[in-house]
Formats: sequence, structure tokens, C-alpha cells
Amino acid sequence: MDTLKLFGKRLKEIRKSKNITQEHLAESIGLEPKQICRIENGNCFTTFEKLQKIAQTLDVEIFEFFKYDH
Repeated sequence: MDTLKLFGKRLKEIRKSKNITQEHLAESIGLEPKQICRIENGNCFTTFEKLQKIAQTLDVEIFEFFKYDH
């Protein structure tokens, strides 16, 4: 599995564990829900600034998105 897909899978896992919808996350960081879906599916990435906002909204450290070994 490539890195974008692993990142997206991990983002989705964290988001769901926090009971946050794609729509809520998108609204919180200034993206369209479609863009969150594309990130979670591994079709694209985001900017570092948006990554920081995602981490803040989900109340996690950025490195958590890159813990693929579990």
C-alpha cells in the first residue's frame, strides 16, 4: 500500500474514533467534504497548514497520522 493510502486510512481511523464526520472536519479546516474524502482515499494530500488544522480539530499530534505499524 502506498503512503498516501496509508495516511488516508489512518486519518479516517482517527476521525471516526473521535466521532467526527467528514463534513464537520472539512468545515472546521476550510475544505470541501469531497476533498476530505479524496485525502482519506489516498487520491491526494494536503498542505502542512491544513494538516496542522486537521490535527488540531481531531485533538492529536501530527505524528499520529503517520503511525502505520499497528
